[in-house]
Amino acid sequence: MLFLINRILAFPMVSDAISYSGAVLAAIAGALRVDLAEVVSRRHRFEETLFWSGLGRSRSDLVPSTDLITRVTKLQNSLARFLRQAYALARRDGEDLPEHVDPAKLPTPSSSCHRSLAASVFQCLGVDPADAIDGIEDRALSNALTDRVDRDEQPLIALIVSLAAFEHDRAGAINATRELIDRCTRSIDTLTRIRGLTVQAGHHGDGQINSWLDDMLGLYEELTGKPVGMSVGAPGSDRAGEVSGRLIDFLVAAGKPVGLGFSPEAWRSRVRTAQRSTQQKQS
Repeated sequence: MLFLINRILAFPMVSDAISYSGAVLAAIAGALRVDLAEVVSRRHRFEETLFWSGLGRSRSDLVPSTDLITRVTKLQNSLARFLRQAYALARRDGEDLPEHVDPAKLPTPSSSCHRSLAASVFQCLGVDPADAIDGIEDRALSNALTDRVDRDEQPLIALIVSLAAFEHDRAGAINATRELIDRCTRSIDTLTRIRGLTVQAGHHGDGQINSWLDDMLGLYEELTGKPVGMSVGAPGSDRAGEVSGRLIDFLVAAGKPVGLGFSPEAWRSRVRTAQRSTQQKQS
């Protein structure tokens, strides 16, 4: 347990895994409909918000969401099905199998099924096989699968590249799949235990998100000169109940590098909760 506590607390002041890049700042400026220079001049504010909220020290290491654990588990299951079909094809072609693999439990070999299972794996990763060299765009998932001692992402990217070449190098893809399954297993175990340490009963582990959101709402008003507000489609209209507006666009853009991929409706709920909390503190 001491090891896990140290893992949660031992993060540098500046995160090398999560930051507001020039591309992200440009997206934020576009979402706010303001001059890019106005956003860039406040880059340090965005970075400070990441750190002091805790999100800048890696969301997946601080308070792992149940959604992240579920996604890693789904990926692990998809990889396992892909691996079993790869072994079935290898056996069909007369290749030797590892001693732990029981041929009687393998599925019927099928190249088309193998390709379909590969597609499922890459869907879970959020990666286009043709762009495997770019790695995983989803920062939360990438962090969860990256070695926790050496945060270098290159070994993970190399595994994804090997997996993408499954039709040309089966042995390499099998080895990469086994390593990815092991990473999923370690990640699920670590994330679950860290969540048990950091999330109290009755609490959803959203303290870091709430802190970040409070600061983002302040930056929104400062940059736009307008109070926090959202648009909701009127009943009977083509966009009835649909949540939209500059604020939603801003939160989507600002939340992306942190792995906060909430829907507009979910953002609206969180903003309203934050506003009520602020009002209660002021009363």
